[in-house]
Amino acid sequence: MKTITSSLPAPPRRATIAVPGGRATLISEIVATGDNETGDIVLQSLERSDGRCFLRLGYRRNGRLIRGPVSFEPRAFARLFKQAAKDTTIGPLLPSGTSMSTASRRHA
Repeated sequence: MKTITSSLPAPPRRATIAVPGGRATLISEIVATGDNETGDIVLQSLERSDGRCFLRLGYRRNGRLIRGPVSFEPRAFARLFKQAAKDTTIGPLLPSGTSMSTASRRHA
């Protein structure tokens, strides 16, 4: 009798990222695709070994996440926020009842 064995690939190693107070593991990521000029908008869910969660928001250009103060069109953020609210990991970290209006708010 011939025995067939198969080995499952090792689970992918999760990225670790520097956060206040140490390092955190990347748990989930949502990307709103942008254009060549602005890049993609990325929202990540991170968790430290002590269970503390973080959200990280940034642009990704040429495969590299660029953090820091970000500004982008309200419609792009609204799309990203809507996707994030549906994500089982990121959604619970978002404030409930938040309204995402894309209307322009100009002061006279």
